[in-house]
Amino acid sequence: MEVEQFTAGIVAELAEGIKEVLEEREEDRTGEARLSGLEQRSRELLNRVGRGLMRRLIESEGRASERGPRACSACGEKMRNVNRVEVEVQSVFGPVRVLRTRFHCPGCGANVYPMDEHYGWQDHRFTPTAKEWICLVSQGEAYAEGAEILGRVSGIVGTGFGIPGRDTGMRETDVAAA
Repeated sequence: MEVEQFTAGIVAELAEGIKEVLEEREEDRTGEARLSGLEQRSRELLNRVGRGLMRRLIESEGRASERGPRACSACGEKMRNVNRVEVEVQSVFGPVRVLRTRFHCPGCGANVYPMDEHYGWQDHRFTPTAKEWICLVSQGEAYAEGAEILGRVSGIVGTGFGIPGRDTGMRETDVAAA
């Protein structure tokens, strides 16, 4: 993707979001209460734009790892590019849905996802900064409290946050794996 097109998409999304925040100002609130509402909507906007940016960056860099012919590591047969599969990655802006290419070996049936290999993803998919924040918070807090703190100050979501509708099934073992 060209830099200009990439940048234009992010700028357009941000401009539309700013317009929405300004139009949604709560006229009946004043002072600190009004500022709090504006700040919260601004943070939601930045997280939404951040998720879009991360999706584009993860996919564009990850696609470079998907190029070229690929031989199966198990049997040596040529693997085929079968389809693109959506997967969720936890980022500090919240969950990001990205498309990754699946290669299939017709000889032994093995499946390979080069993007997973490129980013070092195995059972869990976290951005490096999300991993760092999870580890920092988990050092000083019990799991449920730490998860809630992460949910409140970032977009990282998972079980134990105590925030309805934000459960992605992340367990204590997921944090340990991060």
